[in-house]
Amino acid sequence: MLDHKLIFYNLHVNTIMIKILDIGCRYGVFPKFRNSYKSFEYIGVDADENEIKRLKKKYHSKKNIKFFSAFLGSKNKKVIFKIYKHKGYSSSHNINKKSLWFGKIRKNESSILSKKKINCIKSGEWINKNLSGKLILKLDIEGGELDFLKGLETKNFNNIEAIVAETHFENPFKSNSNFGSIFSYLSKKGYWLVDMDINYENLSVYGIGNSDKIPHAATSIFLKKNYSQIKYENKEIEIKCQTLYVLNLYAQLIDMIKYYGYSKIKNFKIFNKIKFICAHRFNFLKNNPHFSHNSLNKDFKKIFKENLPKHSKFYENSFYNPD
Repeated sequence: MLDHKLIFYNLHVNTIMIKILDIGCRYGVFPKFRNSYKSFEYIGVDADENEIKRLKKKYHSKKNIKFFSAFLGSKNKKVIFKIYKHKGYSSSHNINKKSLWFGKIRKNESSILSKKKINCIKSGEWINKNLSGKLILKLDIEGGELDFLKGLETKNFNNIEAIVAETHFENPFKSNSNFGSIFSYLSKKGYWLVDMDINYENLSVYGIGNSDKIPHAATSIFLKKNYSQIKYENKEIEIKCQTLYVLNLYAQLIDMIKYYGYSKIKNFKIFNKIKFICAHRFNFLKNNPHFSHNSLNKDFKKIFKENLPKHSKFYENSFYNPD
């Protein structure tokens, strides 16, 4: 029975669609998802009630988006939630002024504006009560990422296809959540690291270029190990393709659909979106001396049962160049 759970805008009655669960959704839709979120159910959760009220007004016309105010962690308890001068740092954890981030780079942004005692709900319990189906989980909760993960149950991990997490290479907050601890924990849960968007900072006024910058944090993407190209599994293919599409992992997506072929993907809800991305990637690769139009067209035809338009015909095609 799902009548007690969140029922969203029905995007495609006969298709199981991945959902995006954004924990720490301050400022709205996460940049990684801006190209794809309109095609999926998007659930944003943040502990700041005022921010949730603002987001509900901002996205009120979007039927596929819901926002909820909740603080989620490893167990049910009371926590002191702090709103910092830079509201993006709001957390139950204290700032670590001995870290490079708050000790040097952002040392003037650590003052507290207000404090409030709120309920922390065990993350797995909240998901079980409010959601069903396959998820992409995004975590950016200022030192609380590992605590959230530890609140999940086996059934939750079974449904989480991918995790996008803010991971620091030090501890800007007084917590045990950092890249090393998150990587270790998720590896044991059957996930592998597939992508990192690393943020660098120049600590010295004498720095020249990127070689003098240090990596301080990264947006890290973890996929279930059954996405590995070593051996594709012949199940939940559409969910896997949706996941790679949402995460902009287009090369892996193309490898996957090439392996499965047209007969397996032709009825996918996002078939045309995949075809659009694949065509533009192939059109770009034609400039690579390792490829030719004929070789790329051979692969394209195998996947989509049609030819890849050549030269000006590609740009004159209203499907591939709609605007």
